[in-house]
Amino acid sequence: MREAFVAADVSLESIERLVLVQEDLGPVIVSRGGEPRWVAAPSMHLTLKALGSMDDALIYDVAQTISKLTASLVPFKVSVEGLFAHPTPARPRLLMSRVGAGAELIERLQKVIEAHLYGIGVEHDPRPFSPIIQVGRVRTPSRAVDLSDVMATTATLDLGESYIKNLMLLQTELGPRGPQATVYKRFPLGV
Repeated sequence: MREAFVAADVSLESIERLVLVQEDLGPVIVSRGGEPRWVAAPSMHLTLKALGSMDDALIYDVAQTISKLTASLVPFKVSVEGLFAHPTPARPRLLMSRVGAGAELIERLQKVIEAHLYGIGVEHDPRPFSPIIQVGRVRTPSRAVDLSDVMATTATLDLGESYIKNLMLLQTELGPRGPQATVYKRFPLGV
């Protein structure tokens, strides 16, 4: 069984800007004793629902459900902005960007996806949803890497707009360089 999730594409404009942020931030993280692990540009996406491990039959059911759902939706724009550290800038483990304008549309879409998938037996995720794009991770072999000063300047970055016109069902497999996501199926909105 493989891990699966539902996601939306991120625009090439936003991806290019996020890669520039990775290139600028990488040497800073290294100079402070950390090791950045960047999400590769082709793998950047906006996760809408983590599905966990699934067998092929349930993956097929999820794909059928998402296909029916997306037929009634229309494409829309969102803005991508800022770079943030989780759990804190002083002890970053995850680096991510968030959806600004259009976040309420993404949040509604996520709730609809959650409800439809629950109807076919996919567990509800009790954690609050936050529309983010994972940009990378920070490994800290010996000590915490404090990025507070850097994160104070990245919170308002304009990382472009993304036109949400497709959803994707992705599957991940663990490879030698970490998890590798592949597209199981794309679902155009409104088709």
